[in-house]
Amino acid sequence: MESYTLKSDGDFLEQKCWSLFLKNEFPNYENFWISDIVQLTNRAKDPRDIDFKNDQELRLIGKNEHDICIAQLHYSVLNHLSRAYEIKSAVSITYNMIVEGITRILGAQDVAFELLQRKAFPQKYDPWGDMKGKKARGDWRKSQKEPLEKIRRYRNHLLHGRLTPGIIGFLPILPMIGFEDKYLDWRKISDPANNPGFDPSHYAAADKILEYAWNETVSYFNDSWSKFLLTQISPSNPATSGEGSLEVKLMETDTNAAYYPPII
Repeated sequence: MESYTLKSDGDFLEQKCWSLFLKNEFPNYENFWISDIVQLTNRAKDPRDIDFKNDQELRLIGKNEHDICIAQLHYSVLNHLSRAYEIKSAVSITYNMIVEGITRILGAQDVAFELLQRKAFPQKYDPWGDMKGKKARGDWRKSQKEPLEKIRRYRNHLLHGRLTPGIIGFLPILPMIGFEDKYLDWRKISDPANNPGFDPSHYAAADKILEYAWNETVSYFNDSWSKFLLTQISPSNPATSGEGSLEVKLMETDTNAAYYPPII
């Protein structure tokens, strides 16, 4: 097979992400793309034709619609990561930006879990059924002992719960992942004298929190691509979540800085 690389043969998004983070943080994305995805496209006939083969052409190489589903999920993971990377690389990250950034990271996780489960059990799930995809995601999380669950709970807190109390500065300072439930009472920030419990070591700048979620997620992806997609190891043994401790320093802030909510 002709040699292909994302740098030379990927589309615009793939080429951009290769230089930004795939090369150094998630190289197994390209390895799987080379081994499994390229052959599903028309590149052999025309290197510029990145569209997928039709069903008849797929059968000639021993592939089918399930492989197309995997390829689409693979690219969808990258799309979520690309947006998360843009957000985490911003000069200043607002509260709303960290909500979107964490949500995009969780989107990448969900799609990745579905991909991994479908690849492990290629005929079990309808390739064109979203509800089957949801079931595949749940099955992977259950079989792997809920990987990256702390980040999922943090996203749920940000997206589905009340606003998280923080401190306004150049960057918002928020409870770190794993400490969010300790600060549901805003008065611990607005009136700590009468509502004890605030611990500055539980807080970090938004960009540091987002960077932590990114690093844990991308590391898990790169390891899982190696274990379950490139070496075909059975997923019966739980994969580790890679969740470690978040060690970040609290930003220096004015002691008179406003708390939020209500203003972000």
